Amino acid sequence: MDFLDGGKKEQTSQNNGGNAGGNDNTGGSEFKPEWLKGVDETLLNEPSVRIMKDLNSLVKSYVSAQKAIGADKVVVPGKNATPEQWSEFYKKVGVPESEDKYGLQRDEKSPVDEAFFGEFKKAAFSSGLLPHQAQALLGTFENMAKGNTEKFAAQVKEESERQVAALRNEWGEAFDSKLETIKETVDRFGGDELRAVLKQAGLGTHPAIAKLFVQIGESLKEKAPKGLEPKTPMEVKKSIEEIMSDRAHPYHNADHIGHAAAVKEVEALFQKQFSK
Repeated sequence: MDFLDGGKKEQTSQNNGGNAGGNDNTGGSEFKPEWLKGVDETLLNEPSVRIMKDLNSLVKSYVSAQKAIGADKVVVPGKNATPEQWSEFYKKVGVPESEDKYGLQRDEKSPVDEAFFGEFKKAAFSSGLLPHQAQALLGTFENMAKGNTEKFAAQVKEESERQVAALRNEWGEAFDSKLETIKETVDRFGGDELRAVLKQAGLGTHPAIAKLFVQIGESLKEKAPKGLEPKTPMEVKKSIEEIMSDRAHPYHNADHIGHAAAVKEVEALFQKQFSK
């Protein structure tokens, strides 16, 4: 075989291979099938176009793409999107029209107050949270607040018990009587309202406060009128008349810290007056 003949045959074979490659939709540098005649060459070189075998494949691919784009799909706004575009996006994905339409539910014993609840809904709305996301986040806040509240209550209780134990140890047998003095003093100067304030502030068992009320109460008791211990019927009668005519006397004021003692004093005077 002549080298020239062999060369011609080999060249013919390569040329045939090149033509075959040109007719292959997936290979070769020139992809120009007859059914895509007239299509811009830049489009013909797109990988998604080169895999198309015929016109039917191309149409089928187009229909599938249109279905995927459907009306229920939304496009995420870009970084330069306007607030209006973001608002429209939030609306399409399910964010309510306003914070009042979230339908959020607080726990029955929720520590979250009305003010915080209102601000939370505003923040959820402005941040574009979906209702289920906002509800989950609210639940997290409630659990955190409950934990902090319970922890604080335990600390207050522990401190209160420590303070009471310290006073009991200091006052010894006089503990109960001093507690009664504290109660009488609080009732005299503020009653339930003062008691509520002290409790809320955690001062109900504070040693300094307790000792202050004991000092005030005992001071008032010392200044309360004492029995005259009359020895004659005339002195008894005179004491009764003086007490009855003095409207400022603790006997006539049920709120006075010395009222109970004054009542006992008058009862003792009447008993002496009519004992003979």
